[in-house]
Amino acid sequence: MRGSLATHQDHWRIGNQGSVRLIVENVKRPDEYFGVVPGQVEVPVPFELARVMAAHDLEAQLVVLGPDHGGDGGSPESASGDTPVVNLDHGTAYYAVLQALCESRLRYGPESPLPTSSQIASALRSSGYRLTSRAVDAHIDYLLDKLDVRPATDLKAGRGWKREILVTRALRLGLVAVPVAYGFSDSQ
Repeated sequence: MRGSLATHQDHWRIGNQGSVRLIVENVKRPDEYFGVVPGQVEVPVPFELARVMAAHDLEAQLVVLGPDHGGDGGSPESASGDTPVVNLDHGTAYYAVLQALCESRLRYGPESPLPTSSQIASALRSSGYRLTSRAVDAHIDYLLDKLDVRPATDLKAGRGWKREILVTRALRLGLVAVPVAYGFSDSQ
């Protein structure tokens, strides 16, 4: 990961001097992020506190506290750069739902389709969980609340925004790292 940072009076900019895409994520709202492709320079960053990482290695991170944008009305937050602590019980049905939901993205990449609630319920039943598709939806809602996930305005109207944003957040935070073989394929 190679790049450049430049501060200005009320914002900061990033440049990508490496060979891989960089992800710039708002630490205050991790569902807000954008990519910086190799060769881009002086890209304005709209986040005061941001996490920068290589798209292929989300573990390597740089946290940047830029100049105060002013006018966001929020209270100052810690600039420690620590990822928020999320306690998920790996032995629960909600965690099994999260694993099943993330499986195709872990195995086949970010463009692979996500399984439906019915597919997840069926796969988890074969693993000993007694879930219906409505129960899967309830677990997804619970996880969204537990992870404090709010919809981005452009995703709110579309179908599946809950799944997309939940999977993105879970993978970014490293909540699910190893795919479990529930049998979803990238061709679904």
